[in-house]
Amino acid sequence: MDSYGIKHRDAFGRVTIIPEHEAGQEHYLRPLDGRLVPLLVQGVSDTHETPDTSDRHSRWTRAGKPRTTISAIIELVHWTYSSIFVEGSEKRRSDFYSILKATMKWTPSCILLLIMAYLEGRLRNGGYYDPVRTQDRAYPKVALNKREDRIEAAEVQEAGEVDPLLDHGYEMTSNPRRTQVIPPGDNFENLDANLDGEFDDLPVRHFGPRCLCFLSDGPDGPGTTCETWKVADWVREHGADADTGFIFLSYTRKQFWVYTGEDMAGWQSMTDEDKALRSDLADADRQTLKRYGIEATRSAGKRAFWLDFECIRDIDHSAKATSQSADVYRIGDIVRAAHSLAIVVGPPVEGRLPGAVREHYSADNMTSWMRLWGSRLWTLPEILLSDTEHRVRLYAIGGPMPPETLAKRNFAERAIWRDGHLVRQLVDHYESAIHLTPLELASIGLECFAGRTTEQFSQGDIAYALMGLLRRRPAVDKTDTSFEAFARLSLANDSDALLERLLCMQPLRSDREWHNIEDAWGARLWHIEPRCQIAAIADDQTVVLDGAYGATIQWDQMGHVAFFKRSTMSRSIGKILLRGLPIYFISGLAITIAGAVLKQQLSAQGSGSRGSGTDPSLALALLITGLIILVPSLLIVPAAPAMLINIYAGKFWSTQALFFGIEGVPSIGEIERQLFGFNHGRLKWSIAGSTLSRHKISADGERVGLEPSSQKLARDGDQADDLVFTLIDTYAMEATAFRAARPPSTIIICGQEGGMQRAALCSYDWKRNTFAREQVIRVKTMVLDRMSRMDRFRFALKRQIDDTGARARSLLGEKSRTPAHSTWKTDLALMPFMFVTYAFASPPAQSLAASAGIFAVQFIVPLVISRLHLGCVSAVAVFFNAALSIASDMLPLKRDENASFAALSFFSGAATGLLIPTYFFLTYAWYESPGSQVMRIIIWTSGQLLFNAIQQIIEGIPSYPSRYFSVAWSAICVILAGYAYHFIETPDQVRWRPVDTKLKTAIKLKDVARWGISSIPRLLKNPEPYFLFFLTLLSAASPTFLSFGTPSVPNLVLMFLLLFVVPMICAIILGALFARFFSMRALIIFGLVTGTFIGFYATVYEDSSGLTMDGSGYAGLFISNLPFVTEPFIWCLLLFRTLSAQDFVSTLVVVFGAYGLGTITSFRVYLIVVFSFQLVILASWTIYEILIRRTRKYRGLGHGEEDAQQDYVRTE
Repeated sequence: MDSYGIKHRDAFGRVTIIPEHEAGQEHYLRPLDGRLVPLLVQGVSDTHETPDTSDRHSRWTRAGKPRTTISAIIELVHWTYSSIFVEGSEKRRSDFYSILKATMKWTPSCILLLIMAYLEGRLRNGGYYDPVRTQDRAYPKVALNKREDRIEAAEVQEAGEVDPLLDHGYEMTSNPRRTQVIPPGDNFENLDANLDGEFDDLPVRHFGPRCLCFLSDGPDGPGTTCETWKVADWVREHGADADTGFIFLSYTRKQFWVYTGEDMAGWQSMTDEDKALRSDLADADRQTLKRYGIEATRSAGKRAFWLDFECIRDIDHSAKATSQSADVYRIGDIVRAAHSLAIVVGPPVEGRLPGAVREHYSADNMTSWMRLWGSRLWTLPEILLSDTEHRVRLYAIGGPMPPETLAKRNFAERAIWRDGHLVRQLVDHYESAIHLTPLELASIGLECFAGRTTEQFSQGDIAYALMGLLRRRPAVDKTDTSFEAFARLSLANDSDALLERLLCMQPLRSDREWHNIEDAWGARLWHIEPRCQIAAIADDQTVVLDGAYGATIQWDQMGHVAFFKRSTMSRSIGKILLRGLPIYFISGLAITIAGAVLKQQLSAQGSGSRGSGTDPSLALALLITGLIILVPSLLIVPAAPAMLINIYAGKFWSTQALFFGIEGVPSIGEIERQLFGFNHGRLKWSIAGSTLSRHKISADGERVGLEPSSQKLARDGDQADDLVFTLIDTYAMEATAFRAARPPSTIIICGQEGGMQRAALCSYDWKRNTFAREQVIRVKTMVLDRMSRMDRFRFALKRQIDDTGARARSLLGEKSRTPAHSTWKTDLALMPFMFVTYAFASPPAQSLAASAGIFAVQFIVPLVISRLHLGCVSAVAVFFNAALSIASDMLPLKRDENASFAALSFFSGAATGLLIPTYFFLTYAWYESPGSQVMRIIIWTSGQLLFNAIQQIIEGIPSYPSRYFSVAWSAICVILAGYAYHFIETPDQVRWRPVDTKLKTAIKLKDVARWGISSIPRLLKNPEPYFLFFLTLLSAASPTFLSFGTPSVPNLVLMFLLLFVVPMICAIILGALFARFFSMRALIIFGLVTGTFIGFYATVYEDSSGLTMDGSGYAGLFISNLPFVTEPFIWCLLLFRTLSAQDFVSTLVVVFGAYGLGTITSFRVYLIVVFSFQLVILASWTIYEILIRRTRKYRGLGHGEEDAQQDYVRTE
């Protein structure tokens, strides 16, 4: 326990501290890096819930419905062929309307398929399941190999010593590695040491009892009374040939009260009056039992009998009914040595107390009394181990004399036992009628003993009673639980891996005790073959396993699963052509345009002119080369959808092995589409994977799995506390529904049975570093081909319940400080990429075509953001923007005369118009508070300041074309496009982000995917989008670019400071004020707008030769860059609106649509009008903000960032 929480050390030695108020939440070991992280569970319902530790069914985060991560290309192919393919099969429709719909989708699909993508998905772990990264470092309680015990225990074991049960006791003395014998002439002083020597270090077995009740002469004649002797003293007194044969007297304390007043002295549950009554009853019952013992002994012709309360003595030789002597657990040795067995039964003790109705002997009552006797724990080994040569005498209070005698093989016929069919097998085994294997003996014995009651001496009484049936017996440990005692007994004996088999059993009910070995599938222990080994006993119902196969279950989201197909010539050629199609098309188009433009310029100058310095054949060569590349790529484009479906269609040769978990029972057709892009009926329900599985015979006479029935899914009384989950196996292509109390995070293969593997689904008890069994299912044997073995780990049959939830609930009311989530990973992943690539997010100056491209693309931006993977969108936009920039810089295009430049500008503007809203939405999604969002937007928009500053400086350097710098920057952006395609994701898609922040993102973005036209009317009723539209429109109408002469080197440094460093610092300072203070927002924007107006006014009236390097020139230089700072601040106003995610996307489109309109050249002529309108709108906006704030619908100033976030969640 740490002062800040609870520590957990993972397999790599890293320590994670979990705050106490989060200790009750479910966690799992993330396979990506082995770290302990909270569990995020997807389900069939669109429910987003944070953990509630007060409810054991809500200790994990619910993330709503599964979200697909398949690539946009596969989504596009599915959209194209959705009217052709029949859902759930590989059949295709051929009717007219289906083909017509596919034909109408063909053209846009061909254009969009120019984007490169890997259709088969990404392979990970070499195709294997996600491993389980765990390691057990703690000492076990008992290790199978003694060298692995604690150092102190190992030293004791090495000396060949075993601690006795009692202090200074001798009962449990072990054999010190040699056989003990009685020396010749010994006078039996050391008779207690005459033991059955063992060849191991376990406690030795005794030949007979220590004490017996010997018959003696009394007033009524010889042998009418008895007295208790130590056997050693009796032999010493009467000689070595004295008869020590004895009768074992069996009874139950439910029928005879033998506890004296001294035994009951410390009992708090009984009044003094009850104690007095029962003390008198004990005296009478003791005398009754002795009388029957004497009678049985005389009838058998023996001299002694054994009666527990007289013959079990403590170390002080006192006889007590509550004796703690180890002889309690050696009754098996005693009954084996007995001449015969005598059973005494009578009415229950409660029926003989004052006021109760006393039962008298009758045939029916005799049967009832015998059943009560047979229900007791210690009576079973007594009958099993009794002598087979003599019949058992049945004495009953008030019964006939002589008593009835019965062979023990006939006890089952008397219906004495409920489990008579099992006890009969044990009886036959000990009578040598049949032979049980060690596994059968131990398992049947456990089942029989576990169903009986007893006055508990220790928690391990069941195992210690069973111990009498087995040869090797471990030392009795009073601290053992029942499972620990049985586990030590099983490991000490050759029980044929009984415990390993027991782990694979599925109880009929989740609340059954561990010793109930009834299997839900009806299998017996010997039907299961273990696949792991128990190396040690760790704790109650917890063992240490080694050699098991395991895999991690992914619960947070579905993933695009990689698949493999048989390699054919057509598929190989199709992959080569499709993956290189964008490169073929763009390079061919660029070379063709370059050749055509060059040929046109040479024709204008005169063909073959020597003054041109350019060979005409070069233009022709470029033109022909470009056409050779371009024409085939144009032919491939219309065939791209057909080629893609040829690659995808057909059977999977193999798939990436993964386990996915879902709360509830989903539609496996929809799950298959989220995993592979299409629903072709490849994913099937398991036939016999769990108790919820169903199957039938198909029309072809084959077995097919069925979805679990509603009757089985309905909660019944036995399983009312269990939830239904579904496990998806992408390698075996099966779905298995099962019940469990909590979502298991790990699947562990423990054994095999019936041609399938027994898999234990386990949750992770991170506080104990233990995997706890939640459910056992059956999976195909083929999964072992893709599973890794786990390192030694702790395995519990049942999850231990502690008070963590109660402690967590008590801490909820306290003001505990949780360390804030570090955003450095997010900043590292996004900010450098956005900073560099945003430099091209500005259309070429004075280009109407670029402005038109920005405006036109806004009509599809909502669909792009809501439907497509934003990493792919960013990659495509950056790639095309950079590629078009390279083309415009390298090709000899004239802005005013060449239509090619207009086309390039339009597409460049379209890429820009797609890129900026995408970046803005990513910032909105990744960062929680408006303050952090504002600062990140200021940072990545500063990339344009840096690019323009460097370009302005380079233009002032003689003999250095600035286009080289632009081309180099563009090449970097092309590389970053690949980074975006693989690594840029929304925060609810990445796996390394904390669960709580992922849940907030999921709540915030849950309705983005449902964006539609219906959100537009709601948007038009809100005045806020109008303010943002006109502010952005007028601000975008102001930017300008300045030119200079040839500055000196000191001036270059000063220019860089004025163009980038100073504006960047000012933007950061203003951003901090803008995010924090409400009253500063309008003032900041007013100052930036005014500065923009002054800078533009100064620029318009400058000489065309450029600004001079004096004070006014530097001031104009600084002010002229203010538009690049103004626009992001106006955009950031959107972050402080109380909008749903759908309305946020709609308003985002409005803002950047205005940005596109504002960049049209003609707007810049009316500068004074633009500035005046800006001031009016800004004033109106300020008044509106104040009114909204007064009605408490505004989430920003006056609140801290935390309060603002809470306001937002309440709004959602």
